[in-house]
Amino acid sequence: MEIFYFLGFAVGFLVGLTGMGGGAVLTPALIFLGVQPRIAVGTDLLYSAVTRFLASLMHYRKGNVNVKVSSTLLAGSIPGLLISAYFMTFLRNSWGVEVLNRFLTQILAFVLIISSLATIYKMYFLKSADKTPDNLSLILTGFVVGALVQLTSVGSGVLVTLFLLLFTGMVSRVIVGTELLFGFVLTFFASIIHAGMGNVDYGLALMLTVSSIPGVVAGVFTSSKIDDRMLRVALSALILVMGVVLLLG
Repeated sequence: MEIFYFLGFAVGFLVGLTGMGGGAVLTPALIFLGVQPRIAVGTDLLYSAVTRFLASLMHYRKGNVNVKVSSTLLAGSIPGLLISAYFMTFLRNSWGVEVLNRFLTQILAFVLIISSLATIYKMYFLKSADKTPDNLSLILTGFVVGALVQLTSVGSGVLVTLFLLLFTGMVSRVIVGTELLFGFVLTFFASIIHAGMGNVDYGLALMLTVSSIPGVVAGVFTSSKIDDRMLRVALSALILVMGVVLLLG
């Protein structure tokens, strides 16, 4: 049981510090610890909703959130959530829970690998844009991310952050705060859908959430004091390894 408290604190710290590391670390970690993939995804989404609410509130108070961009992304993500939820229900009812778990594991592995490589590319080869994306681009990005988050609990952090770096001139702290607000609303709705499908372990979610709160607070305050580049590289490498292990496992 103690390992879950430690895991919650560590992931909360990473989310508060870098805006990433939530689903990309927690979901595969839970699977490695023996939790069913569908339960790992649903439980992580509930946990992420709580931690991202706290982190986004703290960033909002610091003036680090662009509410308009977050809202436009959400306009596309909700339909993406619903379509993925329908597909998961169809897959479970047609072929059973084991097939659904295998499918979610494989999708999660691919998303982890792509996300880790995208993060490294973003850090070393990408410069922030000086323009504002049109609403259609934001909505389409939200749709894709919403669909992936519903299936894997991964995607909102890395993919949205990458998009905002590519197509906006927002500074990094505002990108993190904007993504956290978007991620909070997205994971909240996704967790409700998973709860309705019986994919949430509430006891496990409570352990992770309680231990994550001090981690998030510590991460947010630490974020303004250190250069987190090397931490992001190490985290991306860890995510890449997790993705490969899940893919080959």
